[in-house]
Amino acid sequence: MRDDDDRAGTKKKPERINRFLDSEGRLTVLPAKQGKRLAVLAYLALKFDLHRDYTEKEVNALCDAWHTFGDYFIVRRELIEAGFLHRVPDGSRYWRELPLEQLSALFELDTN
Repeated sequence: MRDDDDRAGTKKKPERINRFLDSEGRLTVLPAKQGKRLAVLAYLALKFDLHRDYTEKEVNALCDAWHTFGDYFIVRRELIEAGFLHRVPDGSRYWRELPLEQLSALFELDTN
């Protein structure tokens, strides 16, 4: 289940990361600067339902759908390394734990 209407919260593109997104809100480049990178990753993490279990195939499909540079493996890895997605050691199950408020604060999205 999406927390606090995540879908509505991710419809508008946050100013801080707007230059890294295309007109459809997909990531066009992974920023080099850590702060911008974390903001973009937080935005992408909101594409995953809170506390829902995902298979690796589902994670790959979501990552692939929300970027344009053809490397969903790096997007998945970055989401995990940043702590926005979690997984079991064998990679059979993934999930998001951080709620909307914590993620949106990273990219300055108004949650009201």
